[in-house]
This record gives sequence, structure tokens and C-alpha cells, in this order.
Amino acid sequence: MYKMFNKRIIPILIVIFVDIVGFGFILPLLPFYAKIFGANATTIGFLFASYSFAQFLAVPIFGKISDIYGRKFALIISTIGDFIGFLMFGLASSIFMLFVGRMISGLTGSNYAVAQAYISDVTSEEERSKSFGLLGATFGLGFVIGPFLGGVLSIWGISTPALVAAGISFFNLIAIYLFLPESLKKETNTIESRISLIPDMRPILQSRKLIALFSIDAIFGFAFIIFQATFSLYSQYRFGLSAQMIGYMFAYIGILIVLVQGYLVGQLLEVFQERPLIFASTVLMTLSLLGWAFTQNIIMLLLILIPLSLAGGIYEIIISSLLSKSVEKNKVGEILGISSSIDTLARIIAPVLGGFLFQFFGTSAPGIFAAILTLGILTFIIKVRWVTECKKEYRYF
Repeated sequence: MYKMFNKRIIPILIVIFVDIVGFGFILPLLPFYAKIFGANATTIGFLFASYSFAQFLAVPIFGKISDIYGRKFALIISTIGDFIGFLMFGLASSIFMLFVGRMISGLTGSNYAVAQAYISDVTSEEERSKSFGLLGATFGLGFVIGPFLGGVLSIWGISTPALVAAGISFFNLIAIYLFLPESLKKETNTIESRISLIPDMRPILQSRKLIALFSIDAIFGFAFIIFQATFSLYSQYRFGLSAQMIGYMFAYIGILIVLVQGYLVGQLLEVFQERPLIFASTVLMTLSLLGWAFTQNIIMLLLILIPLSLAGGIYEIIISSLLSKSVEKNKVGEILGISSSIDTLARIIAPVLGGFLFQFFGTSAPGIFAAILTLGILTFIIKVRWVTECKKEYRYF
């Protein structure tokens, strides 16, 4: 697929694909399952948020665990948590058990960040963005296939997808233990890094480049999640789309992102450096969000989703690549874990803010607000040249 495709990433891509397919089994069925136990809309909202909150707390710690004890060990612990969480969910006899199952899955739901660190270990800086693109495409493909299969499995009972997901996690655990080689070299596990599992924020606070990268990562991610969180409401109220049609829309977006991250990112990196791609994707996202806010028909919406998905797919990959290149090898897992934690925090806050804007200011308000956020990033990137000029020292310029 790529001129510089690294075959060493194939095992971790398979692990992540299987993991995400299993995760996707139960995601669309969560509200229906919760209603069996009498949960109202607010309770279901908290059930969704419980996973993200637990993940927010745990991902940076798992990133550091992977730096100290190895990527394979962290993936094994994470997959065990998935297995227990899915099993509890499938066997739940109360809403309390649903919450416990989701919290366990969230506390150990760090596979993606660890997989990014794994890929950083086995790839050169030149091929890293392309490899991250393949990881993102694998993740997206799993999310396209998982919910579809979950819907099919629900024919045999609403708990069936969760139990099958538990079985998939169990076999994934065995595969990781038997077939996944450790990527982290022993010499990177320094004695100093073993002192504490709590993430060390000093490298970030002492580096203007890291502060800049984390800031634009958080703001861009927040803007994109506002779009994701309000898209269903927007489509329903503005165009009168059914739940089934909205599901097709999400599948359409997922396929676009898979194509972008799995193929287009690599092709663009053959021609352009990462910094111009960051700038171009921010411009494209700003214009696309404004277009989304004021779209008046379905055809225009389908067209607007193409550049919007393109910008989101490129940005996610490039930012992760730049973060991984800005620190030493023994800090990569921790830094990417912190990045994932920030993204998870955005997934807790952005839906609430997006819903508020939608309810009180109209269907266009979330898109306009998100575009203002990305416009701020654009201004920042133009004024601050060192944002994407990452090196491996922790120092001010």
C-alpha cells in the first residue's frame, strides 16, 4: 500500500481491529439494554459518560505502564479488563452491573494509546505518520463492522453481542500473549521511570512545543467532537432523518475516514511535510464546519462531509505523530496516553456544550462555535512557527 510499509506493525493492527470490532458490538445497543432495567435518558447519558470518565483517569497511567513494563504487558491487562467488562455487561441483572461493567472497560480501555506507542517503537520517524494512518484506518474499519455485526447478533437476544464481545476479547488476549512480540527495548526501561506510575507532567510544562501541540490537539479534538455529538440531533431536526438513515450517515463518515487514514495520508506525506498538512487540514476543517452549519439539503450535507472527514482524519494522524517524535522513547507511551486522556475529557464535556448550543441557539450554533475554535488554532499556527518543529529535547526556545 505504501512504499515504506512496515510489516512489523501488522500484529498490532490485527489486535486493535479485533478489539474495536468487539467494542463496537455493544455500543449501538447500549440505550436499549439500559432501558430493560428502567433507565431513563439521563441515566443512559451517565452510563455513556461513565466509560469516558474512567478512561480519562486511567489512560495516562496505562501509557506509563507500557513505558515501564512493556507494550505487551499493558495490552494484556487492558484486554483482561475488556473481557471482564463485556462479561459483566452481558450477564447484568441490574443497572448497577451495567455501570460497573462500563467502568471496568473504561479503566482498562487504553489499547489504542498503547498501540500508538507500539508503532512508535517499531517505525522510523519518516514512516510513523503513515503507520499511524493505518492504525486509524483499522480503528475506523472496526467501528464500521462492529456495530453492524452487533445489530445482527441482537436478533438472538439483547445480551448476545456483549457475551460474544467477551469471547472475542478472550481470544484476543490469548493471541496477544502467544503471538504479539514485545516492541519496547529493555534499555528504555530506566530505573528512574519505575519510581512512580503517575504521569510526569514536567516535560510538558517545560516545553513550549509540547504545550502548543497539546493545546491545539485539545481544541481541534473538542471542535470535531462537538460535530460528532450533535450530528444525530442536527440531522433529525434539520432534515427529518430517521435513526436508520443517521446510522448510514455515520457509516459513510467512517468509510471516508478509513480511506483518508488508510491511504490518502500516506500519499500526501510522499509530497508534503507534516507542518503544511496541519495548516491545510485546519483551514479545511474551519470551512467544512461552517458549511455544515449552514447546509440546507442532504446532497450538500453529503458533499460537506467529504472535506470534513478528510481534515479530521489527517489532523488526528499528524498530531499523534508529532507528539511521538517530540519526546524520548521511554516517554512515548506516557505522552500519547495523556493525549488520549485529553481527548476522552473532551468527549465528556463537548456533547454537553454542543447540546446546550443546539437547544438554545439553533441547529447552526454547534457548527459555528466549532469553526470559531478551529479558526483560533489557525491563527495560532500562523503566528507560532515552532508548533510543529518537534525535536527530542525538553527546553524552551
